[in-house]
Amino acid sequence: MTDFICAKDFSLLAQLLPRLSKEEKDQLIASSRAAYLFAVEKSGKKHFWLLDLAKDGALTEGSDEKQLCSNVTPGAKIECSDKIMHELIKGKTDPTQAFMMGKLSVKGNLSLAMNLKGILSSLRTKLDSLPQTSPQAANPSSKQSPAKAAAAPVTLASATFNQLSEKISNVPADALKSLLGDINSIIQFDLSSKNVNDFSFILDLESSENKDPKSISLVGTGKSLDLSPSITIQLLDTDFVKLLNGKLNGQAAFIQGKLKLKGNIMLAMKLERIFRVLNSSIANQLKSKL
Repeated sequence: MTDFICAKDFSLLAQLLPRLSKEEKDQLIASSRAAYLFAVEKSGKKHFWLLDLAKDGALTEGSDEKQLCSNVTPGAKIECSDKIMHELIKGKTDPTQAFMMGKLSVKGNLSLAMNLKGILSSLRTKLDSLPQTSPQAANPSSKQSPAKAAAAPVTLASATFNQLSEKISNVPADALKSLLGDINSIIQFDLSSKNVNDFSFILDLESSENKDPKSISLVGTGKSLDLSPSITIQLLDTDFVKLLNGKLNGQAAFIQGKLKLKGNIMLAMKLERIFRVLNSSIANQLKSKL
């Protein structure tokens, strides 16, 4: 197991957790109240780490998944390579982007998995604030620099919205102008989840000269933003992720009851064009860098 790059990262976290004050540990647990199982693979070998933020705030590891989880049921299981796990802990890879790009998979509660970025960021902050000595040499009574409170949870819906906004900002000006001319409407999305509050946002795709891409995606509803959406689309956050990445057909989703519409239904038929333009701009950028 020592050949896993992320083993050292997990070891540091395992040493950190017992050194947190009760208040810090309570804040960390409150940010999730769930257990995370990390299934890490390298060269055909798999090892497991269990971060229990459901009650005791402990990190354990082992090669037997069933035995490791005998006393706690993980709310989310994250599966990825050793390299990606190392980058996640170090903050070099965004969990949401890794999920979207297929670099990690999630079993269980997706919304919980989207909290990982904030949780790992908080743990890194606490590690940085500790004196640079080994846990064995550290004086238990010595005062530590105050660590920042656990970061606010990031939901799947809000994380996907951020990715959508980034995609919009990367669309070439001529392609964006063409898209606005074709759609020329305001669309509201209401994303729901089984575990968190609903998340609403606006895509302002009304045609106008020199439109700032940053003004297109807006958090809120038409009412709160004083805008008049031509259509409101309601669906689960998980289905929106599939829709955004071209893995779910809008018409099929509507027929299957996964997508509900209010307003100009014909606009819904153009959803695939919207997301196709956004995704093709990202693909072209990646090709240009190769």
